[in-house]
Amino acid sequence: MKKFIISQINQIKLRGFVILGFKIKKLNFYLITYFISIIFIPIFFIINLLKDFRFIRFGKIPTSRIGHLAFETDLHISNTMFFEDKKVIDIFCQDFDDSSLKISNKFLLKLFKRKVIFLPKLIVYPFLNLSNLFSIFKPHIFETGDYGRRKHLYADFDPIRDVFNIIDKTNTNLDFNLNEEKRGSDFLKRVFNGNINTKFVTLIVRDSNYLKKNFKNQNFSYHNYRDSNIDNYLDACEKLTEKGYFVFRMGSEHQKKIRTSNTKIIDYATNGMRSEFMDIYLGAKCDFCISTGTGWDAIPYIFRKPILFISYSPIAQLHTSSKRFITSFKHYYSNKFGRNLTMEEIFKNNFSNFMKSEDFSNNNIKLLDTSKDEIIETFLEMENFVTKKIFENASNSLSNENFFKVYNSFLKKDVNLSSLHGDFRGRVSETFLKKNNNFVN
Repeated sequence: MKKFIISQINQIKLRGFVILGFKIKKLNFYLITYFISIIFIPIFFIINLLKDFRFIRFGKIPTSRIGHLAFETDLHISNTMFFEDKKVIDIFCQDFDDSSLKISNKFLLKLFKRKVIFLPKLIVYPFLNLSNLFSIFKPHIFETGDYGRRKHLYADFDPIRDVFNIIDKTNTNLDFNLNEEKRGSDFLKRVFNGNINTKFVTLIVRDSNYLKKNFKNQNFSYHNYRDSNIDNYLDACEKLTEKGYFVFRMGSEHQKKIRTSNTKIIDYATNGMRSEFMDIYLGAKCDFCISTGTGWDAIPYIFRKPILFISYSPIAQLHTSSKRFITSFKHYYSNKFGRNLTMEEIFKNNFSNFMKSEDFSNNNIKLLDTSKDEIIETFLEMENFVTKKIFENASNSLSNENFFKVYNSFLKKDVNLSSLHGDFRGRVSETFLKKNNNFVN
């Protein structure tokens, strides 16, 4: 109790009276729901008695950040449908810790509500409370990340991963209705001058501005190592437009606008076109997505779209869950040695799963973005990968086979790293391996 009180005081000191107000609200909410829990005890016993016929579970959906809302919820639905008996019925509510924050995308939440049972917090939380009081009720509670953590041992950072490759074993869970399809296609017709069959790509390049503006009382600067410069990607976008593609720059509240006269490169994120509906529709309908690894790419992810993860880190969290994924890494530049580190050096020095900016700086490492020329070649590699449907070919190139042989040898030495992966279905960019031929060997 003493440690809990001290932690609460420290949070108030760090984040001020805004967090104090939320903690008072949270205390009131829990007092109310614990009182309701007393009334719900007979109901919960009835639910427990009926478990052989209908197994009812209760859980929360994270809503304040789109990556968590999309990926964790979809992963839970897919795994439940794939692994669990049809008698399982899951009932969701909004996570209370997110209730004081803006819902990251109300339209996406609306789509999920069509798929699952979603009830008010005041109904669901009493059952969650009872599970903390009586062990007999614990099987009736789930976390949306349970399937992603089943093989995972991390305590500090606990990334939720598709460790069962469920994305390649299940169909898309979400659908648009006829009115939504018309709304989305009408938007594309306007952009494409009436040609609805025009190919298009979505591009999301992370910067820190979104978290700074939307979570002013929280310090997310430890994520800054994931940032990239949008200017470095414009030449590659030009190459895609020469092949007939439109490119939509996605995201919200970016630091920089795109500077281009090419009408096929659309700064959707900043030019006034943005809407929560189109954020989802574009991610669902694109030919493929290119991402530096950030929350919004969970949208094309859950709609089972091919994704190129470029200038990506950390290396231990390479996207291996789907055959539709290609990854190209940031360079781990050692200020001490004056060069990029090899994969062996990264793993042997325990740098492979760093997830804080200060971890890199404290170890004299600077993460370098992929060069402009390499970005161009990698974009074109991805375009070829999708156009020729190379992902339908189960076999890998010799360079990829060699990479994963070495990569897996390092993962096996640390169960915390090997538990991040199921089968190796994703690929590493051939361009990256060719241009950095000392990286593996």
